[in-house]
Amino acid sequence: WVLRGHMLAHWLQNNISVLLSDVDAFWVRDPMPHLHKLAGSDIVSSTGSFPTFFSDQHGHSGCMGFIYFQATRKVVSLFIPIFLTELLMIRD
Repeated sequence: WVLRGHMLAHWLQNNISVLLSDVDAFWVRDPMPHLHKLAGSDIVSSTGSFPTFFSDQHGHSGCMGFIYFQATRKVVSLFIPIFLTELLMIRD
């Protein structure tokens, strides 16, 4: 998680959008055309329930098994403070 977070922050800060997918997933088709249709969406993810404190409060959480980060100022300003400080304390 720590390395993933730092690499993701580096790419986003360098204007590189990132799609993360579980290692045991395989793609039948390229998902990028579908993600590009969601223009204006800064983050697209599957939903999950971990961490439970977050999903209990908000009804769900974003699942890192499939998540796309568009390299925008909003994503960088949101991702770096939250992910690198709070979420990295969670041991998954």
